[in-house]
Amino acid sequence: IRLSYLQIPLMAKFISSKGRTAKFFMCLGPQVGVRLTAREEVRIANHIYLPDSLDYNPKQKFQTIDMGIVLQLGAEIYVTDHLYFDVGLSVYGGLYDINGNALRNLDWYSKNDVNYQKSYNFSGGLMVGLHYIIGEGREDY
Repeated sequence: IRLSYLQIPLMAKFISSKGRTAKFFMCLGPQVGVRLTAREEVRIANHIYLPDSLDYNPKQKFQTIDMGIVLQLGAEIYVTDHLYFDVGLSVYGGLYDINGNALRNLDWYSKNDVNYQKSYNFSGGLMVGLHYIIGEGREDY
C-alpha cells in the first residue's frame, strides 16, 4: 500500500534566547494531511493481482483526510547576521484511524476470528534548511 499526502502544518515555534552562534528550537502543532494518491499491490505466490480484480479500490479503503500532531526539535546555526541554517528532527503521529469504511466493514474479520486493527500514519525524519534574512538581519544581541 502506498499513500501520498499533502501535509499542512500549523505550528508554534519556540527558540531559546541563549547562544549567539547556535540556538535550540522546538516547533509543535497540529497537522492536516489530504490524501493525494492511494495505490495497492497484492502479491500471492509472486503473482500480482490487478486492482480491478479486488472488491474495493484503494481510495475506498483509506480516509481522504488525516489529522495529527507534529513535533520538530533542532538548532539554528548562524553563519552571519543574515545567513543561518537549521538542522533537526521532525516527527508526525496521526490521531485518527485512516482505514476507510470498506476496510472497517469487511466480513472476513469475524470469519477468521481476527479483530479489527486501526491504522495510523506516522513519519519521522531529518530536516535541514538554509535561511537568509533580508533587511537589518538579526537583532537579538
